[in-house]
Amino acid sequence: MSQSLPVSPPAKLSRREFFAALATLASGLWLGGLVMLFMAVSSIFKTFDTDHTTAGMAANAIFHRFQSYQIVLAGIAIISIELSLRNGRRKFFIAVPLILAAVLAMVITFGITPRIDSMRLAGETTTDAFKKLHGAAMAIYLTLTVLVAIATSILAVSMFAEIPPTVFGDPASPVEPSDPNRSPQ
Repeated sequence: MSQSLPVSPPAKLSRREFFAALATLASGLWLGGLVMLFMAVSSIFKTFDTDHTTAGMAANAIFHRFQSYQIVLAGIAIISIELSLRNGRRKFFIAVPLILAAVLAMVITFGITPRIDSMRLAGETTTDAFKKLHGAAMAIYLTLTVLVAIATSILAVSMFAEIPPTVFGDPASPVEPSDPNRSPQ
């Protein structure tokens, strides 16, 4: 005769937990996308070793798709941070790098990429101006990646490791009862 164990109802996510998870997912996908972007473009230029025109066209298509993807993820991550965290140092240390990264993503998308595209179409890929602009774009992407990595790391650690909110300067929540069996937010 088998005895069944008591089944407890599934735990509900609070609004804060839901948006914290969504922010973590969005920023993690953004960071993973940035890493994959570097890997894909490097692979394309290695595959088309001497055919820089074809490699440039393929990389261009990848960048255009990725730029839309990253702006959507940046928006989801930033809005989710706003909806999940009270004011405090934790929110500041997560939101500021994400906002700076989002601004850089818009600079790349709406400022630098169109200029690179027009220079590429005009056959100016061997000019110093193109190389300088391309180098600036690479530096911005690297900075953007570091900012997203910092924010995602702080977010993941602060939301899902059992670190009390007071470590990051968040005041105790007046609306949520303290439950010793529940992970801190």
